[in-house]
Amino acid sequence: MTAIEQKTPVAMLSVTAGEAEVAHSGFEKNILAGECAISQLGLGEVRGHKFGVWQVSPGEFTSTWDDWEAFTIVSGQGVLIDGTGREHRLVPGALVVVPPGSTGTWRITETLRKTYVYPADSVGR
Repeated sequence: MTAIEQKTPVAMLSVTAGEAEVAHSGFEKNILAGECAISQLGLGEVRGHKFGVWQVSPGEFTSTWDDWEAFTIVSGQGVLIDGTGREHRLVPGALVVVPPGSTGTWRITETLRKTYVYPADSVGR
């Protein structure tokens, strides 16, 4: 048997992200304006990656990523301004891939919900 054949199978998971019940978990750390209340639903960790549903209330805050993250906007809207000044529209259906070492300023105008995946050992944000 090869190493690939010996890996334990992972069960498929699914959630309707727009309807999932998310729990309040605190507030963003680097708030510039607004409340920026965080709610989330962690769906698990598989082979070194965490994934789930995350939501933030309107406001403005900054983030730094020590590792990569990929997310898709489910509802709400805003803009993420990266460290170069480029604006990334955060609207339903937008897919954003953030490389390690990135910085950004979030301007959330309508409660924003996203699905995410990032390395489990990441300490960014």
